[in-house]
Amino acid sequence: MTTPHQPESEPSQTSLRFQAGETLAEGLDRVIAEQFSIALAVTTAPADQQAVAVHSTRKALKRLRALLRLVRDTISLDCYHTDNQVLKLVGAELGTVRDSWVMADVLNRLLPHDPLRQPAVEQLVERLLERYRAESLALLENEAQMKSIIEQLEHASERSKRWSIVAGEADKQLPHAFSS
Repeated sequence: MTTPHQPESEPSQTSLRFQAGETLAEGLDRVIAEQFSIALAVTTAPADQQAVAVHSTRKALKRLRALLRLVRDTISLDCYHTDNQVLKLVGAELGTVRDSWVMADVLNRLLPHDPLRQPAVEQLVERLLERYRAESLALLENEAQMKSIIEQLEHASERSKRWSIVAGEADKQLPHAFSS
């Protein structure tokens, strides 16, 4: 089964960690910026890599929502709920593209590789992959929907600068303390 490969832009595990000498706010801002950069890479991906970029975007959105949950007690509830909802909805819009590929991948892994049944399994997997490619192409060619997704991500990226600020204190960064 031919499956999309992972793009080079995926973050390393160390880039998702706080670095020595970095404050909590600096680390959050850096990681958040990296994740939004990955999420917005769907706009610059070459045509043959856009489906993979959609997958990377969804993973980056999941990481961003996890970061948002980590700081929700220190930022305003309005900020948390608004940004969480936007990231969730954008991820859901992109999620339909992944369903066929996931079904094909799971089917290919779960069914025994019986030589008598293998041609039927391969045919079913290929049909699911064809559906995946068609849905990917339909989403990526829908200029209005892609423009909306990009605008929502750009606005969320701009608003994410509030994630490292204490609620109600526009110029005070989250304290660099374990309680934060």
